[in-house]
Amino acid sequence: MLAAVLVRELRGSAVYPLIKHVLLIGAGGIAAVAGFVLASPVRLPVTDLPAHAHEVAAGAIAVMVLGLAETLSRAIGPTTLRAVLRATWEAGMSSWSIARALVLVWTACGVGAGAGTAAVVLLLAGPGLTAIPVITAVCGVSAALIAEAVVSPPRNTDGSATSDPVAGFVGLVLTGPVVWVFSQEWTVGPALASCYALTLTGVATACVRRNILKLH
Repeated sequence: MLAAVLVRELRGSAVYPLIKHVLLIGAGGIAAVAGFVLASPVRLPVTDLPAHAHEVAAGAIAVMVLGLAETLSRAIGPTTLRAVLRATWEAGMSSWSIARALVLVWTACGVGAGAGTAAVVLLLAGPGLTAIPVITAVCGVSAALIAEAVVSPPRNTDGSATSDPVAGFVGLVLTGPVVWVFSQEWTVGPALASCYALTLTGVATACVRRNILKLH
């Protein structure tokens, strides 16, 4: 129920038109790539991937998702909604439930972006790289939540979080290991990356809960 409220809050925010336009552009891009694949005389998907394709794919989605996370932070970030989340806890809702709802909405947005990228990768390069965008996206949004909770960026006059280079750097550092794992092209790489993504998600939930209880 709280996750649905957060989604409505996001849809009513000033940044939602930007997110909607980006999603529409992404959907158009996927349709264009699909049309190119169907009409192209070149044999697709490409079976012989170029060197460094794995780390390029992971790095690109990491940067994209961290940018998405900064946009989400202005609408439904733990700093922006700090007072609301605290009041919800004081009204009797479990702090863990509140934290999980916020992380769930952020993760869903990240997975959506990762799934769109995975669709393009699937069309162009086959199934070999499709796990990279989704797992990296989950890591990216969780890393951004941890960074915001730890750094506690200053707030604008409207209560939203300001862009903080320190928080951005911390998020990038936390996302780095998953990019490195995929760059090694290990057989167990997706499994290791998935474990790291789950760990980051759990830590992000704990950090959001701590901020709710400590109110700082």
